[in-house]
Amino acid sequence: MIRILSLLSITCLATLSRAEDKPATQFLVPGELFFEATFEDDVAPAKPHWQLRKSTWTIHDGVLKGVNAGGNGPFIRLLDKEKGGPLPEDYIMTFSFKTEENPNEKKSNKHHETYSSGQRFSFGHYDAKYQWRPDIGMDLAISHGHPLQDDRFHIERSKWYHVTAEIRGDEILVSFKDGPSYYMQHDQFREKDSGWEFFAHVSEVGHLDNLRVYDITGDELSSWPKTLETIKEEKRAFLSSENPDFKITKDK
Repeated sequence: MIRILSLLSITCLATLSRAEDKPATQFLVPGELFFEATFEDDVAPAKPHWQLRKSTWTIHDGVLKGVNAGGNGPFIRLLDKEKGGPLPEDYIMTFSFKTEENPNEKKSNKHHETYSSGQRFSFGHYDAKYQWRPDIGMDLAISHGHPLQDDRFHIERSKWYHVTAEIRGDEILVSFKDGPSYYMQHDQFREKDSGWEFFAHVSEVGHLDNLRVYDITGDELSSWPKTLETIKEEKRAFLSSENPDFKITKDK
């Protein structure tokens, strides 16, 4: 009995310690953890927090796996509060993802072989979109507008990527662990009314793990102004004031 109680105590302490861990951020000071999905409980995503679209998501070895089911690719959305989900307007999110080729998915046409509106994650439905394609690497776009392209950073299949997103008002910073950081600013981000989306290519399997969402304290890190200047110098910032020709080519 004593041994069992000791094991339970260790488990509880480990769980509490994990919940109290704060993510390493570059922009905002993280607050408390208020939502997590580590997929260790073998419970597949379901309402009210999640929305799936023409795709099937199951859990394998503690990782969420999504495949196409008649749509344009595996798609999943973590909803905002207005639609029954956990996401407020401002928050910090961490998650891990990877994609792999799906040998069971037939490529229906040449369009799907090289390009898809998927292979992305976005905040709001296309409001702030971080997308990758085999031919041009990463691109950033607001709504359906013209993107900022970065051919220096490519997402490779079968490789895990670990992401931190910091969101406040009309600003979003997305950082890849051991990779670049991308900053976007636009008034449209104030209405991110569809939550967060992940969408893989129609010919791929999508994998998600260790998704956690934190409050923000309202404070910026003292190092943020210098960090932002570095991101701008590296041409990885999408600011509306620096893109006078930017046009939203399709309304919501």
